[in-house]
Amino acid sequence: FGEFRRAFDMLDFTGFSLSSENYNVSGHRINGISGYFVIEFPSDPDADILLRKIFAYASYSGIGGKTGMGMGGIVISGS
Repeated sequence: FGEFRRAFDMLDFTGFSLSSENYNVSGHRINGISGYFVIEFPSDPDADILLRKIFAYASYSGIGGKTGMGMGGIVISGS
């Protein structure tokens, strides 16, 4: 985890837009967030590779505590 943390600290968040959303799941209201982040990967090659692998896996598996309900999806665009 320490290696990931060091690599994550090297990311540069250059923009974002987030909004709070209420989702109806089988009649239950669940609070969530929708939006995007614009990030620049670090110039360090090892950190860059590690973070790209983790983000690629997150786009496959989802992130967060409600992925079983279809939440927590991410899409990666750009290079």
